[in-house]
Amino acid sequence: MKRKKLFTYFSLAIVIATSMIIYSCQKEQTGIDKSENQTGQSFKDAQLEKRIIAFRDKIDLIRENPSLKSGTDPMEVDSAVWFFEATSNLTYGDASTTSDEYIIDSSFIDV
Repeated sequence: MKRKKLFTYFSLAIVIATSMIIYSCQKEQTGIDKSENQTGQSFKDAQLEKRIIAFRDKIDLIRENPSLKSGTDPMEVDSAVWFFEATSNLTYGDASTTSDEYIIDSSFIDV
């Protein structure tokens, strides 16, 4: 009788442990829609992109018409460098490539 009770308890423990393992390995349904996972451009990012594009357009206008006076306010050097780098990244950067598909290189521009 003792052996039968011991076997019953042991098999019950195995069944419980197995069911716990199977239950913990199942994928949980979170109920998140795919539309919520898609990240869009935030308002601040859109405003920043507009500022960079406006800077690029201003530089293109000055390049095409060097005799025209620019009616813009003077810009600090560090701001000009930042806008220049941001314009280069926006114009020539490609965020869709993986890091193993391109070669890291540098470009030097004299101002």
